[in-house]
Amino acid sequence: MAWRHLLRRKSFSLINIMGLSTGIAACLLIYGYVHYQESFDNYHPGADRIARVTAVFHGQETDLAFATSNVPLAGALLRDCPLLKATTRIQPEEVTVTQGTALFKEKNFVFSEASVFSIFSFSFLEGKAAGVLSEPNSIVLTKSTARKYFGDGAAIGKTLLCNRHTYRVTAVIADRPPNSDLAIDALLWKNFQATTSWMDDDFEVYTYVLFRGKLPDKKALSQAMAELGFPLTIKAGSLERQRGFMPMRLRRVETGVEFDVFDGRAAVEDVVACFDGLEGTDLDPRFERSANFRWGGDEDQMLAGVCAAAALAKLVNGVVLGEWEAKLLSPEEAIALARETLQATLKPKSAPRRGTRPADIKRYLKPLLKQRSDLVVIDRMVLIRPVRHFLRGAFLDRTSDKYKFQILPYLKPLWSPSWRLDILDSIYGRGVWQPHFEPLLIDTLQHDIFTPLGKITTHDDLAGALPDELEFFTTRVCALVLIGERERAEDCVRDLENSEYARRCRDRITSARDLLARDIKEVCAEFHEREAKAVKAMKLQSIWEPSPFPVELPAAQRNSRTAEPLFVPEPWLPRPPGLWLDVPEVPGEVRFAKTWRHRRAGAHRNGRKDTSFRHGPGCACRPLRRAGRICIARFSP
Repeated sequence: MAWRHLLRRKSFSLINIMGLSTGIAACLLIYGYVHYQESFDNYHPGADRIARVTAVFHGQETDLAFATSNVPLAGALLRDCPLLKATTRIQPEEVTVTQGTALFKEKNFVFSEASVFSIFSFSFLEGKAAGVLSEPNSIVLTKSTARKYFGDGAAIGKTLLCNRHTYRVTAVIADRPPNSDLAIDALLWKNFQATTSWMDDDFEVYTYVLFRGKLPDKKALSQAMAELGFPLTIKAGSLERQRGFMPMRLRRVETGVEFDVFDGRAAVEDVVACFDGLEGTDLDPRFERSANFRWGGDEDQMLAGVCAAAALAKLVNGVVLGEWEAKLLSPEEAIALARETLQATLKPKSAPRRGTRPADIKRYLKPLLKQRSDLVVIDRMVLIRPVRHFLRGAFLDRTSDKYKFQILPYLKPLWSPSWRLDILDSIYGRGVWQPHFEPLLIDTLQHDIFTPLGKITTHDDLAGALPDELEFFTTRVCALVLIGERERAEDCVRDLENSEYARRCRDRITSARDLLARDIKEVCAEFHEREAKAVKAMKLQSIWEPSPFPVELPAAQRNSRTAEPLFVPEPWLPRPPGLWLDVPEVPGEVRFAKTWRHRRAGAHRNGRKDTSFRHGPGCACRPLRRAGRICIARFSP
């Protein structure tokens, strides 16, 4: 039908098609032109920080604007303006090139200096940027200019006669793209420093400046490390605002370094002067910021610091000063050192190192978590789930020995500001490198952690489990209020008021009295808000079941709707056969072992611990260390 319509109204259809085609073509042409104009010089790194300095003379009748400026201006700006990182001068001049008997007029030959390569981006085909245009009578040619005068052969080291002066070729660069404001066929060395008077020249140079930029963000630093092959990542964020510990990941394992930034030349010179054999004046005067990476004795932190420093130096074209040697390293040298350190220190992925990091915890407990779906590992916590009002489990804390855990029984009401309720003794675990570490850890969790804590399911259980000590006073009162036992809470407050600690506990007593005087609905609303904030801060949303408090429900519904699930640590991972022996049963019997362990006598931290294993009335088994071994002997007292 559309085709028949076009044929039926040929003139009308032709006008519409031509109009539409013309409109599309015009839009494409305009877009191409605008895009081309907007792309001028955008290929330079830090193009948004490059500017050309212009001059304006203010007259009585009119102002005169010049794109050029005085020769000494670049040096003065770099010296007096701390916001500038580099300056350079470019002086266009028609140059006569003599080759044999032939003369060539070159309009795109410019005079410049070595700093031009610190501001603008040039792709070097022959030679390197280091030292280019730093020698008198040196010249850098573009590819087309080198081919014009020297053919397809190498041009470095050859000479060219320009304005009756001989220049030696020190580098060859790629031709400038068409969307460049700098029409350059060659750069010739000129000693601009010789011009010191502001009146000796007639505004004959273009002055360009490069402003100091902010540090790259963490995402750019992470990408730079990935491009260099460093197995490190950093969570996105700002390096400028980073102070103190900066978390990182080495092969998905948590690590990090201390990071700080110091501004000012004096701060940079102070850092350099701390190293023997170096003075602050040894450093390029343009360096006025110091980014410091610090770490302790941990190898992972050392690798993170070395690699991040090398990547950052590459991004900002800085230098690295390492504590391992009093030497300033270029970005290339720092990257080579980081790779060498990685190769010498980092173990293959196929052989992960044992440690006490959260990733190690998940690996040690993976078989248990597979069997018990009611357990979950979050960061360093092993918790019973689901959670309503209490966190019950273990916190596997780091110690000064990075190969040994301190196992903390972890009981925390979500509404409590306390980090945990210290009602059970902490347990110092064996070193992760020792034999049978995983079975012993699993056994400790079963008997010393989840057996006592799994029985605490209600606020009444919580109040009963708390030792009769001052540090648990506020928690006990809150728990009793939330189950509607205001009289028992009043008794707790009166007991403290009548005790010898009343004077120094006035604040606690006042706070408890205020709580008892408040409306219970208002109290419950505040405690629900506390729970929600704690869950969000600890990232527990996946295991939390928001529930009412017992005082908000009829007595018949309280256990079913507010209590935590009873946790029974059975079934459990089976103990490896022969891991340890039972204590002797017959008096006089002796058994030998490499080590021994005892169980906690009571659930509370003020319970008694026995170093003897008792079986039956009047008999005991005691561990006795002899000749490097442990014997378990049964005797009759």
